[in-house]
Amino acid sequence: MHANSSSLTRLAHQRLVASLPGVCLLLAAIAAPLRAATADATFWPSTPAAQWLGLNESTLPAAVPEIQRLRRPQIGPHGLKAWWALPGVPLDQGRLDTLFFTRNQAVVHIEERWRAEPTRCQAGSRYQALVARLNQRLGQTGVANGDAQGPQASTAWAAGAYDVRLYLNQMAGNCQLLLVHEVHAERDPSEL
Repeated sequence: MHANSSSLTRLAHQRLVASLPGVCLLLAAIAAPLRAATADATFWPSTPAAQWLGLNESTLPAAVPEIQRLRRPQIGPHGLKAWWALPGVPLDQGRLDTLFFTRNQAVVHIEERWRAEPTRCQAGSRYQALVARLNQRLGQTGVANGDAQGPQASTAWAAGAYDVRLYLNQMAGNCQLLLVHEVHAERDPSEL
Protein backbone atom coordinates (compact mmCIF):
# COMPACT_ATOMS: atom_id res chain seq x y z
CA MET A 1 0.00 0.00 0.00
CA HIS A 2 2.91 2.35 0.80
CA ALA A 3 4.43 1.84 -2.67
CA ASN A 4 1.02 2.47 -4.29
CA SER A 5 0.55 5.71 -2.29
CA SER A 6 3.98 7.04 -3.22
CA SER A 7 3.38 6.31 -6.92
CA LEU A 8 0.03 8.15 -6.68
CA THR A 9 1.80 11.09 -5.02
CA ARG A 10 4.47 11.10 -7.75
CA LEU A 11 1.79 10.96 -10.49
CA ALA A 12 -0.15 13.82 -8.88
CA HIS A 13 3.06 15.86 -8.61
CA GLN A 14 3.87 15.27 -12.30
CA ARG A 15 0.38 16.32 -13.39
CA LEU A 16 0.55 19.43 -11.21
CA VAL A 17 3.92 20.42 -12.67
CA ALA A 18 2.63 19.77 -16.19
CA SER A 19 -0.46 21.93 -15.62
CA LEU A 20 1.39 24.77 -13.85
CA PRO A 21 2.10 26.77 -17.06
CA GLY A 22 -1.60 26.57 -17.96
CA VAL A 23 -2.64 27.76 -14.52
CA CYS A 24 -0.17 30.68 -14.70
CA LEU A 25 -1.49 31.62 -18.15
CA LEU A 26 -5.06 31.51 -16.85
CA LEU A 27 -4.21 33.69 -13.86
CA ALA A 28 -2.42 36.19 -16.13
CA ALA A 29 -5.45 36.36 -18.42
CA ILE A 30 -7.73 37.00 -15.44
CA ALA A 31 -5.44 39.68 -14.02
CA ALA A 32 -4.87 41.56 -17.33
CA PRO A 33 -8.27 43.33 -17.36
CA LEU A 34 -7.75 44.28 -13.70
CA ARG A 35 -4.39 45.90 -14.52
CA ALA A 36 -5.95 47.76 -17.45
CA ALA A 37 -8.81 49.02 -15.28
CA THR A 38 -6.35 50.13 -12.61
CA ALA A 39 -4.27 51.99 -15.19
CA ASP A 40 -7.34 53.84 -16.47
CA ALA A 41 -8.47 54.64 -12.93
CA THR A 42 -5.12 56.20 -12.05
CA PHE A 43 -5.24 58.64 -14.97
CA TRP A 44 -7.19 61.15 -12.87
CA PRO A 45 -6.98 61.66 -9.10
CA SER A 46 -9.36 59.41 -7.19
CA THR A 47 -10.42 62.15 -4.74
CA PRO A 48 -13.46 63.90 -6.20
CA ALA A 49 -12.85 67.65 -6.04
CA ALA A 50 -16.58 68.23 -5.61
CA GLN A 51 -16.19 67.27 -1.93
CA TRP A 52 -14.52 70.66 -1.39
CA LEU A 53 -17.39 72.70 -2.84
CA GLY A 54 -19.07 74.86 -0.22
CA LEU A 55 -16.07 74.88 2.13
CA ASN A 56 -15.21 78.18 3.72
CA GLU A 57 -11.86 79.66 2.67
CA SER A 58 -10.68 79.62 6.26
CA THR A 59 -11.12 75.83 6.47
CA LEU A 60 -9.43 75.04 3.13
CA PRO A 61 -5.87 74.62 4.51
CA ALA A 62 -7.10 72.11 7.10
CA ALA A 63 -9.34 70.23 4.65
CA VAL A 64 -6.78 70.19 1.82
CA PRO A 65 -3.33 70.27 3.48
CA GLU A 66 -1.35 70.60 0.24
CA ILE A 67 -3.34 73.68 -0.93
CA GLN A 68 -1.44 76.93 -1.47
CA ARG A 69 -2.60 80.53 -1.47
CA LEU A 70 -1.76 82.33 -4.73
CA ARG A 71 0.07 85.69 -4.78
CA ARG A 72 -2.32 86.96 -7.44
CA PRO A 73 -5.78 85.58 -8.06
CA GLN A 74 -6.66 83.80 -11.28
CA ILE A 75 -9.77 85.30 -12.84
CA GLY A 76 -12.46 82.78 -13.68
CA PRO A 77 -15.97 82.65 -15.07
CA HIS A 78 -18.63 85.12 -13.90
CA GLY A 79 -15.99 87.29 -12.22
CA LEU A 80 -14.93 84.58 -9.77
CA LYS A 81 -11.39 84.70 -8.41
CA ALA A 82 -9.18 81.77 -7.50
CA TRP A 83 -6.91 82.61 -4.56
CA TRP A 84 -6.16 78.94 -3.86
CA ALA A 85 -4.51 76.17 -5.89
CA LEU A 86 -3.09 72.71 -5.51
CA PRO A 87 0.52 72.37 -6.66
CA GLY A 88 0.67 71.20 -10.27
CA VAL A 89 1.41 67.50 -10.54
CA PRO A 90 2.77 65.43 -13.43
CA LEU A 91 0.00 63.11 -14.56
CA ASP A 92 0.00 60.64 -17.45
CA GLN A 93 2.45 62.46 -19.76
CA GLY A 94 0.93 65.82 -18.85
CA ARG A 95 0.41 68.19 -15.95
CA LEU A 96 -2.66 68.64 -13.75
CA ASP A 97 -3.40 72.03 -12.18
CA THR A 98 -6.30 72.61 -9.78
CA LEU A 99 -7.79 76.02 -8.94
CA PHE A 100 -10.36 76.85 -6.23
CA PHE A 101 -12.68 79.78 -7.00
CA THR A 102 -14.63 81.45 -4.22
CA ARG A 103 -17.61 83.75 -3.77
CA ASN A 104 -18.40 85.25 -0.37
CA GLN A 105 -15.47 83.24 1.06
CA ALA A 106 -16.99 79.89 0.05
CA VAL A 107 -15.61 77.54 -2.63
CA VAL A 108 -18.17 77.56 -5.44
CA HIS A 109 -16.14 76.48 -8.48
CA ILE A 110 -13.16 74.12 -8.89
CA GLU A 111 -11.23 73.62 -12.12
CA GLU A 112 -8.92 70.67 -12.74
CA ARG A 113 -6.97 71.33 -15.94
CA TRP A 114 -4.78 68.66 -17.54
CA ARG A 115 -2.38 69.70 -20.30
CA ALA A 116 0.07 67.71 -22.38
CA GLU A 117 2.39 68.35 -25.29
CA PRO A 118 0.32 68.36 -28.50
CA THR A 119 2.81 65.96 -30.12
CA ARG A 120 1.90 63.26 -27.56
CA CYS A 121 -1.76 64.16 -27.24
CA GLN A 122 -4.13 61.30 -26.62
CA ALA A 123 -6.71 63.51 -24.97
CA GLY A 124 -9.60 61.90 -26.88
CA SER A 125 -9.06 58.46 -25.35
CA ARG A 126 -8.41 59.99 -21.92
CA TYR A 127 -11.61 62.03 -22.31
CA GLN A 128 -13.63 58.89 -23.11
CA ALA A 129 -12.17 57.05 -20.11
CA LEU A 130 -12.92 59.99 -17.81
CA VAL A 131 -16.50 60.30 -19.12
CA ALA A 132 -17.05 56.58 -18.40
CA ARG A 133 -15.59 56.97 -14.91
CA LEU A 134 -17.75 60.03 -14.15
CA ASN A 135 -20.88 58.30 -15.52
CA GLN A 136 -20.21 55.48 -13.05
CA ARG A 137 -19.29 57.73 -10.11
CA LEU A 138 -22.27 60.05 -10.59
CA GLY A 139 -24.70 57.21 -11.37
CA GLN A 140 -25.92 58.80 -14.59
CA THR A 141 -24.91 59.37 -18.19
CA GLY A 142 -23.75 62.88 -18.94
CA VAL A 143 -25.14 65.02 -21.74
CA ALA A 144 -22.51 65.05 -24.47
CA ASN A 145 -21.73 67.59 -27.16
CA GLY A 146 -19.17 66.81 -29.86
CA ASP A 147 -17.02 63.77 -30.47
CA ALA A 148 -13.89 62.72 -28.57
CA GLN A 149 -12.19 62.08 -31.92
CA GLY A 150 -12.88 65.67 -33.02
CA PRO A 151 -11.03 68.82 -31.98
CA GLN A 152 -13.47 69.70 -29.17
CA ALA A 153 -16.09 67.95 -27.07
CA SER A 154 -17.87 68.40 -23.77
CA THR A 155 -20.05 66.43 -21.38
CA ALA A 156 -22.15 67.78 -18.50
CA TRP A 157 -23.80 66.23 -15.45
CA ALA A 158 -26.23 67.69 -12.92
CA ALA A 159 -25.24 65.96 -9.68
CA GLY A 160 -27.74 67.33 -7.19
CA ALA A 161 -26.24 70.30 -5.37
CA TYR A 162 -23.41 70.63 -7.88
CA ASP A 163 -22.76 70.43 -11.60
CA VAL A 164 -19.86 68.70 -13.33
CA ARG A 165 -18.58 69.58 -16.80
CA LEU A 166 -15.75 68.03 -18.78
CA TYR A 167 -14.21 69.79 -21.77
CA LEU A 168 -11.82 68.41 -24.37
CA ASN A 169 -9.64 70.70 -26.49
CA GLN A 170 -7.30 69.12 -28.99
CA MET A 171 -7.38 71.84 -31.60
CA ALA A 172 -4.11 72.66 -33.37
CA GLY A 173 -1.40 73.35 -30.78
CA ASN A 174 -3.59 72.29 -27.82
CA CYS A 175 -3.99 69.14 -25.80
CA GLN A 176 -6.07 69.63 -22.68
CA LEU A 177 -8.95 68.43 -20.57
CA LEU A 178 -10.80 70.71 -18.18
CA LEU A 179 -12.95 69.18 -15.43
CA VAL A 180 -15.18 71.72 -13.67
CA HIS A 181 -17.07 71.15 -10.41
CA GLU A 182 -19.48 73.95 -9.59
CA VAL A 183 -22.15 74.60 -6.98
CA HIS A 184 -25.48 74.34 -8.78
CA ALA A 185 -26.96 77.81 -9.05
CA GLU A 186 -30.13 78.93 -10.70
CA ARG A 187 -29.04 81.40 -13.33
CA ASP A 188 -30.70 84.68 -14.02
CA PRO A 189 -31.88 84.55 -17.66
CA SER A 190 -30.01 87.79 -18.35
CA GLU A 191 -26.71 85.94 -17.60
CA LEU A 192 -27.30 83.32 -20.30
